[in-house]
Amino acid sequence: MDNKEKKFWTSEEIDKKGKRFNIVLGARTVGKSYHMKKTVLENYFRGGEKFVWLRKDVQEAENSAMSFLGDMIEVLDKLIPTDENGKQLGKFICYAKKLVYKQREDEIEYDENGEELPGKFTSITVGWFISLKQQSVYKSFAFQDVTYIIYDEFLSIVYGRREVFNFLELIGTVERLRDDLKIYMLSNAITFDNPYFTQLEIDEIKGVGVFNHKKKAAIQILDQETVNIAKEQSKTLAKWFGGLNGGLYNEYAYGGKFAYDDVQFVEKYKGKRTFLFNVRGTIHCSVWRLANGKTYFANKPSKDRVTYILATDEYTGNEQPLNLGQVKAWVYDFPDGGLQFENLQIKNMIKQFMSKYVR
Repeated sequence: MDNKEKKFWTSEEIDKKGKRFNIVLGARTVGKSYHMKKTVLENYFRGGEKFVWLRKDVQEAENSAMSFLGDMIEVLDKLIPTDENGKQLGKFICYAKKLVYKQREDEIEYDENGEELPGKFTSITVGWFISLKQQSVYKSFAFQDVTYIIYDEFLSIVYGRREVFNFLELIGTVERLRDDLKIYMLSNAITFDNPYFTQLEIDEIKGVGVFNHKKKAAIQILDQETVNIAKEQSKTLAKWFGGLNGGLYNEYAYGGKFAYDDVQFVEKYKGKRTFLFNVRGTIHCSVWRLANGKTYFANKPSKDRVTYILATDEYTGNEQPLNLGQVKAWVYDFPDGGLQFENLQIKNMIKQFMSKYVR
């Protein structure tokens, strides 16, 4: 591999793990999205395989569609078949929600002026651009020949309450009874604490490199060589932000470090404590009173006890909405360390909930 090829990430290493879920995190500008676009186009011409490109919001999905072919011109020049005169026998058109390949079915003919005459084309949908918020529209749709789901920029600062549920629903819709579907989840390192890692039971990342996690997923954190290449490609930022050798943004954008995770007040407690109640949001956990007066949030709920819901709907049985006075007490106690959390996922869930009541 020459130096030019090294400038872009490829899925070669993570593909060797043979996992269904493939998570790639790290530096900006190293071609994560570029490589996956190139891959799905190659897959189509090699074996008729199709894809779903997933984003969180409707506008993001449409933007991905409209920009999809922009940096693929050289790739397509090598992939689209040509006649003996070098004329391409097909063309791609991107619409707001799908990528269509128009395949020529007859020979190219020319008029007396050498202009190409209109031909007969067959339209084939190669890929779909879908947002999580609209995935339910496709529940009865048959995604025949779809072998890849690319979930681009899957990490964010705030997550919707049904976000992971919608993601799994889409996978079920696409997969049906097939077993050849692969999911690639791409992002910069925004939050280690996120509902996707919770669903996949990812509770630690061992550092840069590629590794398996509990037989469910392969995870790749881009290595230092890739990070250095990203820095070299982004010298413009150095002019604006005073260099690429320090600062939170640099560590997040090029060092693969999670930008928004704060472990303050996160510490597992093993001593005596008094049970108060359970709470459920994106995580179902229990709340306790410690001997030092702190409120402690533990990872597992207590069975058959009352559960308060961090939402305004969807509570049944012994579940009920959380009292506003309790929320205000948490908001008051939090800045001074009055709340303690067993793990970062619980802390961020409670922080996100309390933020609605801070003005």
